[in-house]
Amino acid sequence: MPENYAQWCGRSGRLYKSHPDNVPEFPWLGALPTAFFEKLLKPEYRVLEHGCGGSTIWLAQRVKEVVSGAGDDPAWNEGTKKKLAELGLTNATVLDAWPVSPQAWGKFDIVFIDGGPTIFRNKTLRDAFVYYVKPGGWVILDNYNHKVHDDAFAWAKSLSQTTITLKTPKTRFCHTAFMHVPNE
Repeated sequence: MPENYAQWCGRSGRLYKSHPDNVPEFPWLGALPTAFFEKLLKPEYRVLEHGCGGSTIWLAQRVKEVVSGAGDDPAWNEGTKKKLAELGLTNATVLDAWPVSPQAWGKFDIVFIDGGPTIFRNKTLRDAFVYYVKPGGWVILDNYNHKVHDDAFAWAKSLSQTTITLKTPKTRFCHTAFMHVPNE
């Protein structure tokens, strides 16, 4: 993690240049959303991630299992796989395709949507509540404030027990929504 993480998060990568050959070991989120996210994690959790990169590494260091569906750049998939291998993290699987089969992978404690083409992000948001997340789990959508997410986000909020939105100051995006799914 960069020494001045708060400054990095407020400047969207000007302090730290991210690249598939240099996958960071932290999520591309603001400091406040990252801190809140970390408090939700438990060592026994299974996390489904839409997109891959630094958050995949960061999650694999904190939970039992991470299944990361491909983002929109195959180089990131390969870079993430390479970084996981370098760090000896064997509890993360980076898939080369999306969607993830609910029948093959089961339900997850957290579904984190932070990458890939927008059309798939909206579908994943809807599918998270129907197929992927366990009752009592969390669905997390980064950059929820992008207008292309309006309908899907409104629908998801209507299904969640609680929705917490955290905004990173001085950024247009980097706004993260945490939606708690009701128990049955």
